[in-house]
Amino acid sequence: MGTIQRTHAGWMLGALGACVLVASASYAQPQIATERPGSLLMFPKVVRDGTRDTVLQITNTGNMPNHVRCFYLDGAPGFGGVPVWTVRDFELDLTRQQPTHWRASQGRKVDQKSDFGSEEAGLDPGLVPSLPVGFTGALVCAEIGTDGFPVALNALKGEATIEGPGVNESKYNALALQGGTTISDDNVLDLNGTEYAACPAASHLNFIPDGANDPVIEELGFDGICTGGPTPGLPCFTSGQCGLGGSCTTGETNVTTALTVLPCNLDFQNGIPSRITLQFEVHDEFEVMFSGSTQVDCWRSFNIGILSSLRSNLQPFGAITTQYATARITSSSGGPFVAVAESFHTDSAGNTGSAAVNLHMEGTSNARVILSDTF
Repeated sequence: MGTIQRTHAGWMLGALGACVLVASASYAQPQIATERPGSLLMFPKVVRDGTRDTVLQITNTGNMPNHVRCFYLDGAPGFGGVPVWTVRDFELDLTRQQPTHWRASQGRKVDQKSDFGSEEAGLDPGLVPSLPVGFTGALVCAEIGTDGFPVALNALKGEATIEGPGVNESKYNALALQGGTTISDDNVLDLNGTEYAACPAASHLNFIPDGANDPVIEELGFDGICTGGPTPGLPCFTSGQCGLGGSCTTGETNVTTALTVLPCNLDFQNGIPSRITLQFEVHDEFEVMFSGSTQVDCWRSFNIGILSSLRSNLQPFGAITTQYATARITSSSGGPFVAVAESFHTDSAGNTGSAAVNLHMEGTSNARVILSDTF
């Protein structure tokens, strides 16, 4: 069960409360997208583990002030591996066309005296709590009115940048769900294609089989290690690079992919985590099909190599023999989900770079988000 910790900012909408329903979607039917603004933002992956940190950006793209309520969902495993499912909420006030950002590790203070050019310079949107070391989870934000109930200005856009050691960064766009012309006066957001955009019925992931060699790093000549000779351990591409008596052991690069899944059915009011079952239909480059399944409780980020159907045959019990493959991912129980993938590419010297990607979405499936009471 979850606990709610609130940090409330001041209200800025004032007399605009009677007008907030005017700004409906520019499209006849609410849509979910990663490149257009919406009224509900979902950031499936937020990391603050002591080594990696996440910079979160939210922009009010509209010409009206926007009040936003956000929820951090901690999906880290607790006792017995059961997800922690703790929720911390806070509120933001954004002026028209105002962007804001913060680091998960630091949050954002309310300090009008912040130095120009500093992390917290600019107009403060409200107090954003910092996250403790060990947090892995998601962020969900919704536009609300002066009464605390959801509205549909369809003006929010978001990006997340996961920073690793050195200059290593991964970036993805938040999932933005548009609201329709009629939003009910309660804390229940129906993601049904009418009140809000529905979640995707399926997601597609194009990937290098887990544990396979990286073809780009190999072409650049960093796929081997010298053995013997005068330069053992030196990265190489041919044995000639290893000197007299040395040889180059190639095929030392590696690719792994982490899939992060956030169920669309979210109950922040009662602290009830969702459980879904993911089904994978995988095709390699020869259209050979493989399948697999796994379960997600509350929130989950996992290496796709836990399933042999997504693992390279270079690894034990791996099924895929081709360099690339694609997976169609659906939920067979528990409702739909949103997801992002992050791939990690390691050269023969052990240097690793990462890249995040939004999955391609297909179809629609209904879900429900229940916000906690504002009082």
